[in-house]
Amino acid sequence: MKLSAEETEQLKGVVNGANSFNPLNSDFFESTYSWVHPILLETLKLPNATRNMAALADLFGMTEEQIQKTIEYLEDHKILHKHPESGSYLPSNLTTVTIPYTTDLRRGLQKKYLEMAQKALEEVPMEKRDNSTLTVAIHTDDIPAIKDIIREARHRIHRLAEKRRHQLNAVYNFSSALYPVKEETV
Repeated sequence: MKLSAEETEQLKGVVNGANSFNPLNSDFFESTYSWVHPILLETLKLPNATRNMAALADLFGMTEEQIQKTIEYLEDHKILHKHPESGSYLPSNLTTVTIPYTTDLRRGLQKKYLEMAQKALEEVPMEKRDNSTLTVAIHTDDIPAIKDIIREARHRIHRLAEKRRHQLNAVYNFSSALYPVKEETV
């Protein structure tokens, strides 16, 4: 997708934490973007993804009409566009843009991903997933460096996926969590 000079500047603002590119209505965000949009955008990269709207609706627990309205919303806000020749949808790769909304909405998004991870733990064979944990004593001054390592892992996974973007056949979620189990009391 070719961005105009103005859109490029707006996107740079988003990357730097501004809330200026494709601002979403808070109610709409709360009801759908909080978890549907990132997964839908990636799902639409799969071949023939829109040929079975019923399957998409089932995946998200929505009606086909709600899926179509969500796609239209994404098109209207230039988060998604339709290829003029093939008719397939092309996401703008904005699924990792910082969510410019409240802590409660961010928590809701993370809770949904945790629910999906729990479901996968029960239903997806080990050969098709990975769940791992590292519990380690650290100095809290190292938290920024650890976050950088996690951020780099996400970027590396994305770059790997982009190498085969014309051969995609599944949508996966990579989630990570860093939180204190026990903090020293002073």
